[in-house]
Amino acid sequence: METTSSKRLAMSWLALVILTLLGWLVSEPAGSPLMLNAKVTLLVVAAATLKCYIIMRDFMEVKPATTPKYIRLFCNIWLLALTGCALGIYFVL
Repeated sequence: METTSSKRLAMSWLALVILTLLGWLVSEPAGSPLMLNAKVTLLVVAAATLKCYIIMRDFMEVKPATTPKYIRLFCNIWLLALTGCALGIYFVL
């Protein structure tokens, strides 16, 4: 019989797979790899950010029950800063 944590990990893994397929399906018909498409980029970066959050929470054990609040806060700020930098580089440069 599966435990609650293994069910949660399985659901997290399934969400990661779905988000990966979503990014692939959205970016595939966008045209040439060298063609810029802001909507597709935003969707793919948002999906990647969500995937990073899921990985940090479930696979790196940065979750509310086991991790101090300041570590969770630092990880969330780091993830948002990284996402902002990626989008900034894409849209500015």
